[in-house]
Amino acid sequence: MTADSLATTGQSHLTDAFLWLVGAPLALLDALYLSHLAPPLSADRPETLVVWVLGIAALVLLAWSLLCSACAHVALLRVAPPAVRAASRFFVSRCGTRLSRSLLARAGASALIGSALVTGAPAAATLAAPQEHSSPTVSLTWADTPGTTSPDQEATQTAPAALPAPAQDAPAADAPAHPTSITVTPGDSLWSIAASLHPDADDARIDATWRAIHAANSESVHDPALIYPGQTLVIPQDLP
Repeated sequence: MTADSLATTGQSHLTDAFLWLVGAPLALLDALYLSHLAPPLSADRPETLVVWVLGIAALVLLAWSLLCSACAHVALLRVAPPAVRAASRFFVSRCGTRLSRSLLARAGASALIGSALVTGAPAAATLAAPQEHSSPTVSLTWADTPGTTSPDQEATQTAPAALPAPAQDAPAADAPAHPTSITVTPGDSLWSIAASLHPDADDARIDATWRAIHAANSESVHDPALIYPGQTLVIPQDLP
């Protein structure tokens, strides 16, 4: 998800609220006008045809926008059955308006930020916890003196030096640098996937990486700001 797409979807909730506050009453008034107040069609008055065409077109446009917005909200509703949420998400991704698809994209970005915060909380708590440092202690009995070393202590002190060092497994030379494909999960974006492949990379390298992933999947990902859970993305091996 690029910075331009984030700026575009920043007004999605405000536009959606305006649609329901203004568009829904207008659709209701339009339906009442067509059913009770609109002039009947007449061959002698051709302007009545124009009134009916404009009224029906406005009603269909408002009803379609409200339906797509409602499906987007159902897809984001956690208490809804999974089958209903999946069907609503599929409907919006295939037939929804730009506003309804931007609502799903913005929810994915919010889920990504929330998951990052939840994942980083245990690590932060671990770093904040005080570390206990254990230091070796020597217990002296009545037969021990601070300046002398008994034969048993000499054997204990020299024994670890004789132990062989544990063998370390050599890194696999043929292991790939990154996976060849990735399945999209809720909250993923092309930027977050590129960042996960290069955790220590700067913004310029991450930007080049997600653009390379989008180019490799251009047939299935038409809009780089919209990817969906369950979608499989091919990861090229010659990433920047």
